[in-house]
Amino acid sequence: MSVLSRRRRDATEKAIDRRINKETAHLTYARVGMTVEATGWQFPLITLKVGDELKVFIDNVPKDLVDARFFGRVEPLTDWLATDIADAWRKELARGAKLV
Repeated sequence: MSVLSRRRRDATEKAIDRRINKETAHLTYARVGMTVEATGWQFPLITLKVGDELKVFIDNVPKDLVDARFFGRVEPLTDWLATDIADAWRKELARGAKLV
């Protein structure tokens, strides 16, 4: 069995973690005074970043090591990743669109 090595997380992923920590998971003074614009999340871009890496996992994990229901649960995501809409968001990412 071959295991893919875990890659280092990039600055964008670390920024997402900080936002989740400060804006959604914990009560904090960091949210005081934040505008609606400042709290906006780029869900399609975040989904794309996470989804593309999840697809690598799906394509490489031995099927007997994962609950059979898992693949049915992620099918809507993998279907979306194959759409023209996802490709358009990939182009936005390539142009430097911010995830956070």
